[in-house]
Amino acid sequence: MSIHRRLPFARPYRRAFLLLALPLSLGLALSLSMVLSLATQSLAASAEGEDYRLVVKTAACVDGPSVRLKDVAVPHGVMAQAQWDRLGALELFKSPGRGEPPMVVDKGRLREALSAVLGDVVYNCVLPGRLTIQRGGRLMDQTELYRRAVDALTPQARAMGGEAEFKEMTLPEFILLPDDFDRMEVETPAAIRPGRISFRFKVTALNGKVVRHVAASGFLSLWKAVPCAATSINRLERITPEKITFVRRNTAYLSGEVWDGRGGPWRATASVGVNQPLYLDGLELMPVVAKGDKINLVYEGKSLTLTTQAEAMADGVVGRTILVRNLQTKTQVQATVRDAKTAVVR
Repeated sequence: MSIHRRLPFARPYRRAFLLLALPLSLGLALSLSMVLSLATQSLAASAEGEDYRLVVKTAACVDGPSVRLKDVAVPHGVMAQAQWDRLGALELFKSPGRGEPPMVVDKGRLREALSAVLGDVVYNCVLPGRLTIQRGGRLMDQTELYRRAVDALTPQARAMGGEAEFKEMTLPEFILLPDDFDRMEVETPAAIRPGRISFRFKVTALNGKVVRHVAASGFLSLWKAVPCAATSINRLERITPEKITFVRRNTAYLSGEVWDGRGGPWRATASVGVNQPLYLDGLELMPVVAKGDKINLVYEGKSLTLTTQAEAMADGVVGRTILVRNLQTKTQVQATVRDAKTAVVR
């Protein structure tokens, strides 16, 4: 049904009503358009706020008299460069004077400073427990400290052979060098072993004076193929090639020095289970003389050498001293094993 048919008044008044109604309709349409536009802008702003975060650092070095947002924060996510240029230039507070100790800003004061310049954008900021600011100098962050530590420790780890891996690093969050010309070095032990390693960072001024030491530590995993028992090996059983297999192990978790597979012939001093490592202190050379063997006992003097028959009272390897019994006199003496048939007394 058309609007003209619904109007109860005469035709001359209809045109006047339509002329009056037109501005009202346009005004209502414009109002609705503005509302929709504002709502759209609000949603866009909300969506933009969800697309990025400003992560505030734990420490920073600044050059100027004031601390700007870009000095202490890093944007993450979707943010136009122009927007970051505008936000990054905002001044938060005064920086410490040159040569003064670093300034520490707690989380509450940091939030207040950010709120004052950012408004609601502060809710897009990820804040640390505290922020340390130094005027001038250099900042070594944890990523740089990790790299320096690994570079210093790697040559020693590589010299041990195998595959080295550094993990569980306990490092300071950062180190501030007071001056651009200060040096930082990593002091490592003279010799390292797989497992927990202690070391420290040393900061030295240009004049050679040590400014500070900072303790740190890390864990060295060293993977190697180590000799293990291919089958169960009993105590005093000879170690032969078919009883050995090599298994890749993290030597940091081994309880002793592993046999390197050389020397011998060897026998086990204790039972060894399948796939268990063969430790050096669990092996001994196979004796060339066994307990109960009949051997030659040689008495060597300055001008006289006597030889008699004797009985070995213990197992013995070449060069080891064992107890032997003279079969003629029945006396027992200490003698050094020379070979499989001879022991010598001097």
